[in-house]
Amino acid sequence: MKRCVPLIVLLLIAACAAPEEVPSPSPTPEVEVPAPAPLDTLARVRARERLICGVSDGLPGFNMQDGDRWQGFYVDFCRAIAAAVLGNPEAVQFRVVSPAERFAAIQKNDVDILLLHTPHTLTRDAIPAIGFGPPVFHDQQAIMVRGSAPDRASPAKPPMPSPPPIQRLSDLNKRPICVESGMSTRILQDFLVQAQVKAELLSSPDLPEVFAQYRLGKCVAVSADLSQLLAWRSRLPRRQEHRLLPERLSWEPLSPVINSGDDRWRNIVTWVIFSTIHAEELGITRQNYATVRSRPDPQVARFLGIQESLGIELGLDPDWTTQIMRSVGNYGEIFDRNLSPLGIPRAENRLRRDGGRVESMPFR
Repeated sequence: MKRCVPLIVLLLIAACAAPEEVPSPSPTPEVEVPAPAPLDTLARVRARERLICGVSDGLPGFNMQDGDRWQGFYVDFCRAIAAAVLGNPEAVQFRVVSPAERFAAIQKNDVDILLLHTPHTLTRDAIPAIGFGPPVFHDQQAIMVRGSAPDRASPAKPPMPSPPPIQRLSDLNKRPICVESGMSTRILQDFLVQAQVKAELLSSPDLPEVFAQYRLGKCVAVSADLSQLLAWRSRLPRRQEHRLLPERLSWEPLSPVINSGDDRWRNIVTWVIFSTIHAEELGITRQNYATVRSRPDPQVARFLGIQESLGIELGLDPDWTTQIMRSVGNYGEIFDRNLSPLGIPRAENRLRRDGGRVESMPFR
């Protein structure tokens, strides 16, 4: 027989067992975390009154230090940026940056811009805080071979027999090629596999060391960017004895590197480069920029800031293009002044209308 528990007893038990009701805390007001201040490279450059330009040292025609004076193709673009931003092409501090540390220098804002041999690639676009301007030089990886006995480290050692001269790519089969480690080695490996040439690759992390190994006869050929090969060959006493094979291994769009977190600075760098190209397209030079102002040509008037001040949107003064012309001139002048004396052909770096790759976006 079931025993019934009175309802009142059940209610009392439930009341005693129920947990004490804790009042819910009042909502905590949200604390606003301020967003990080946007990167303002232009303000930083103007505050210190100089541009810090990261460069390499010792590459003739591109970056060279002669005493206290820097000169070269990339150096002139650094000066063009300083002229546009500060009105003074000499307000540049050149800082030597190694290939291994170049991207860290940009990420830490140790330099405002890098101008050295740096191809713009997909994997580099994915590096945090790294951005690129338009190419300033279109290069190609190539192979140079010797046509004479190598220099020896010690004249006391008996000369070693010289290997047979290299006439064609297939002659490199089972023979050593000096190359910089990293991307240059990978490009060379891919090319040799495709060409079915089994050469021995001697990689070094430093390009001067690569050339030193080649000079001392550790290898019969050296592979690097065409401009680097020609620039290095220009310093040799018997340059004609080192010749280039006709094959071209890759296309290398060498571009300035900037911090990707500053859109205005990227635009300034981009349009300074375009200004040197557009000046050549318009026939404006370092010698005639003052006289062409009187031409009844709206494109010239717009470019030189006579009719419209196109640089104001970028934070530049109306005469920024005039400052560039006064300082370094147009793209062709920069090329001819620094690279043509080394025998580096204009080739891919001709204006697009002349069959090259160099072209400005519209100034309007």
